[in-house]
Amino acid sequence: MAGFDFTKLGVNGTALSIQNATWATGSTGTKWSCVLDNTTGLVWEIKTDNGSKDSDTTDSNHTNIHHKDNRYRCGGKQP
Repeated sequence: MAGFDFTKLGVNGTALSIQNATWATGSTGTKWSCVLDNTTGLVWEIKTDNGSKDSDTTDSNHTNIHHKDNRYRCGGKQP
């Protein structure tokens, strides 16, 4: 088993220089947008409950694409 090996990524996709900060106590510069699983190579988005969810995720006008209640699909509109 490979175990857990993650890298915290910033909004531009680069690794953050501070990897040991927690989300709750980290300043804006140390909060991460995604996590890279170094074992599988998969990148996972961090969802938030800040702000409000989009009323229509099928158009190009988004208020908060990272809101935890938004649902998206690749290749088409959501059902």
